[in-house]
Amino acid sequence: MGHKNDRQDTRDELSRLLKGLEFFRLWRIEGVRAANGQVTQEDLNQIVMPSAFFWDVSEQASEKIALKEVKSWYGHAASDLSYWATSGNPELAESVARFVDAFRSEMGFDFFEEAGILKKLAKKALKQGRIANEEDYYVLKELETNLSQSDLKPQEMSALSDLLRDFEDTQV
Repeated sequence: MGHKNDRQDTRDELSRLLKGLEFFRLWRIEGVRAANGQVTQEDLNQIVMPSAFFWDVSEQASEKIALKEVKSWYGHAASDLSYWATSGNPELAESVARFVDAFRSEMGFDFFEEAGILKKLAKKALKQGRIANEEDYYVLKELETNLSQSDLKPQEMSALSDLLRDFEDTQV
């Protein structure tokens, strides 16, 4: 009986994450369309596969393999978002910020938190006692503004906030 529940839990998690990945995919497609006036197959090849692809993987291989692949795509996409947010292009950075906010509002969870990047980066900064660069700063700033974050304990969040202020002070 437990096996059936585990499988259903995996399917439910896959469904939840695929809805979020599809949200990201559609945002990317609209961004390409706005920039280029159209979306080519080559453009689509650079964007995450549609949800149907991952459902096919889950049916042909297993839900666990599909789930692992989807989680991997969250990491890739979060890396892209971080890069775009700190690219020096204010319009692109604002677009990313709007996406992150809309994603959290629509999906009910944080994109970066789901990708696991925030927790890893926060732990690294806390261990080193500093924020290494501007890209890390902007990614970690997401944790501070996300009041529902559950990756860090309150004392870790307080220490991270201090590191964010320290970084801000060095940028003046």
